[in-house]
Amino acid sequence: DCLADLMDLHLEIADLDYKGDTLEDLCVQGSSNSATVCYMTNLLAAWDYDATTLAADSDVVSTLNSYYSSTQLDAFLGKAEFTNDEVTTAKTIRIAYYLKDDTEVVNNRMVSMKNDYWEQLFLYKVGAIEKESCNPDDDEGQDCSVVSVFKSSTITIYAAASRSWSDEFGSVISGD
Repeated sequence: DCLADLMDLHLEIADLDYKGDTLEDLCVQGSSNSATVCYMTNLLAAWDYDATTLAADSDVVSTLNSYYSSTQLDAFLGKAEFTNDEVTTAKTIRIAYYLKDDTEVVNNRMVSMKNDYWEQLFLYKVGAIEKESCNPDDDEGQDCSVVSVFKSSTITIYAAASRSWSDEFGSVISGD
């Protein structure tokens, strides 16, 4: 159930759209998995990011142990337990999506428009920000009403994004 919910979340994140740009358009490219062009830290690659393949897997732990080394799994998983270098259980999973740098100078300020707004949709999707925080006053603002917050009874999400720093400290930093 947890991995199925995680797969559903991943597929919804991959489909987030800011003015026609999805994760695939904004990501750092260079995946070793043929199911995506995006470089990411994501154990769902073991099932080629496919919900049907995951659902048909009768032994997900065995799949993970055959696809990844114990060192790789240790990097993906938190509070993992291993027996004979094979994972047996874990409490947390870390997934990272990497976006290309789209920073440019606008009015003598460094800005990252597409990535910032896509990340805003991402943070709203995973419940890290409220809808009111997702509608900036400028003309480029993203309306989060096109996105629904992901709901799961099996996983808890703790999210961060590059823009999280400016969201939290922006007024303090810009006041310098």
